[in-house]
Amino acid sequence: MIALAVIYSSQELPVDVPAPPPVVPAASPVTRLKLQVTGCSKAFGYTQISGHVENTGEVAVRFVSVTTVWRDADNRRVDYGTIFVVGDEDLMPGESAPFADSSHNSKAQKCAAHLEDWWSHNRE
Repeated sequence: MIALAVIYSSQELPVDVPAPPPVVPAASPVTRLKLQVTGCSKAFGYTQISGHVENTGEVAVRFVSVTTVWRDADNRRVDYGTIFVVGDEDLMPGESAPFADSSHNSKAQKCAAHLEDWWSHNRE
């Protein structure tokens, strides 16, 4: 019996270990693009639009596409197009890329554009 008492008394007592603090996910880098139309003009039977896309975010982007829209005097859509402003090269934060497109529709009098799509990535 003494042997059993010695064996049981020599066991380590449980120790309370504090739980680790909860893992807080790191903030994801922000992807943000700004499109600006800088010109809309008619020349030689074409209505032309020009502008640029600026990367105002925190990560590089690629494959930036813009949809261009032409409207008549009554604001009805008469033509549209999709163009790539940036291909497989990186548009880094703070950089901008120009774009231009044209329509041969004789009714086109107004120009507009909006961002269609892009791909972003973090190179860490």
